Amino acid sequence: MANNTQHSWPVLGGDDVVLVIHADCDTGYWRARELLASGCRVVVTARQVTALTRILLGERCSQVMAVAADVEDAAQRAQLLQRAQDHLGPLTWVVDGHSGTLTALCNNDTAAIKQNAHGCAADVCSQSD
Repeated sequence: MANNTQHSWPVLGGDDVVLVIHADCDTGYWRARELLASGCRVVVTARQVTALTRILLGERCSQVMAVAADVEDAAQRAQLLQRAQDHLGPLTWVVDGHSGTLTALCNNDTAAIKQNAHGCAADVCSQSD
């Protein structure tokens, strides 16, 4: 069953590397699937990696990776960003799997990830960033 939730996201594609936090939630799952279908490279995370396996099925390892992490922990956020960048490139967007909110990520800003983890929207990058 497809997720028919409407959203007004910018057009994302092959140049974008998107982190989906709380990807073990249904909204996170459907957002990750949409992003993969649009050609984005996607990093999915949740506290338990086993909950993320359904997102990985049938996908190329060059397009998606799953990382178990507590995004509220600063050390785990930093390690998550480093692993994502090493495997897929610098993150450009963060999606909160609880709400489906999309936030621009500037310069691998771990604070934006933490804000999304708490359900708060982070500021969108200005054009000069």
